[in-house]
Amino acid sequence: LKFFDDMKKTNVKLHPVQKSRIQAYQEPPKGVLAAQEITLKRIRETYHQVKQSKLKNEKDLEKEKQDILRGQLKAAEALKRVNVTKSQYKSNRNAEVNYLLASQPTALTAVRLQCFLVDEDFLEGDTLNRIERRRVEQLIDDPQSYL
Repeated sequence: LKFFDDMKKTNVKLHPVQKSRIQAYQEPPKGVLAAQEITLKRIRETYHQVKQSKLKNEKDLEKEKQDILRGQLKAAEALKRVNVTKSQYKSNRNAEVNYLLASQPTALTAVRLQCFLVDEDFLEGDTLNRIERRRVEQLIDDPQSYL
């Protein structure tokens, strides 16, 4: 290396290939060394930040999956509660209608009452048109009770 330092001092003109070979074994200037150290430090810091963010992302993904599953379970439980409430309402209503029909003094009044108390399943749509509806109302209001 002393030979290379002597050549530098004497300002000998060298071919660029020989000059690059010589410079490859020399110490870089202090400014370049400081810049290299800063760059390596910045690279290490970003590497650790990326590594930590990947770990956090994996944890967040797992937590998000668990939250989705928890939400689906809660929705299923709520739907079950709604269905149970509907079935309880229907059974209570049917029991009340049966009680009302059984407590009528005559069968004719029970049949009339049953005409008024339509099943909820039947209430999906009105099948009577305006003329049929008027005829049914006339039969119900008939004082001679043909119905």
